[in-house]
Amino acid sequence: AIPDLWVVNPDAENELFMAMSLSCGHCREEFGKIYRAYSRGELNDYRIKLVISQKPEDKEVIDLLASAALHENPARAFELLARWYDDRNRKTFLRAEGKGQKMEGVSEILADMSSVVRPMNISGLPYMLLNGHKIDRSIFWAKIELEKYNLLYSLLNSSQSIFSQFFYSCSICRLPF
Repeated sequence: AIPDLWVVNPDAENELFMAMSLSCGHCREEFGKIYRAYSRGELNDYRIKLVISQKPEDKEVIDLLASAALHENPARAFELLARWYDDRNRKTFLRAEGKGQKMEGVSEILADMSSVVRPMNISGLPYMLLNGHKIDRSIFWAKIELEKYNLLYSLLNSSQSIFSQFFYSCSICRLPF
């Protein structure tokens, strides 16, 4: 199993797994979607597990992310990863975010993460799994949009809803809604 420090919303029923690279444009785009949806509360039903490809040139950034997750919490690492993808300049990122980070235990965690991912035979990034099944990213985002639509639809159809009262009164007046 992936160490819990890389997990956001650990008690959620569904699991979204994403393997990514810090230098991949597609990974940046997909993580950006995940982070924005997470920030809006749209992924509260998803336990989000992240794995970052460990290239030698990314070591300092990955160590910083692992340290934040280990010594603070996974949500902080998630936030830092969003900042990394916004900036993508190692020197400015490490200067701004790396002050005072504790590095104890980080290398063991990263080694553990590598041993988990290696047997998965991931051939390309970003790589996403939903509840253990490889998914097409566009289908996942369509599902999230559909869930938002269904929530809005249920609000509009609720007899207690102020929206339904408004639409009902408009239909009596024959207003063009």
